[in-house]
Amino acid sequence: MHKGVCEQARATIAHAAPVPVSVIRLGDPEVLKPDTVTMLVHVAITGNGADRLAALTVRPFRNAPNNGDQLFGAAPRAVRAGESDRTAIAAIAPALRAALADALPWKGRN
Repeated sequence: MHKGVCEQARATIAHAAPVPVSVIRLGDPEVLKPDTVTMLVHVAITGNGADRLAALTVRPFRNAPNNGDQLFGAAPRAVRAGESDRTAIAAIAPALRAALADALPWKGRN
């Protein structure tokens, strides 16, 4: 599921992005470059079977003084995740797109 959510986020961010977009892993030195903004996407799934719930948050991170004055990301969201990773990715997709639209200036125009 990790790979599916990361690819969904990358594709959403890349659409109409004015900069190149790629997926990086925790600990990647790219995160610390001063000209890089990293979108931190956190998804936590709880429960079992049809009662699984996914909680989603998105926040930009920039290695700059005061984190580029970024205090908050998009509002947290929760969605029913369904019984499989495939249904979870499909359920998370609209919430992820909405969260990214809140956090990225060019997403509100597209």
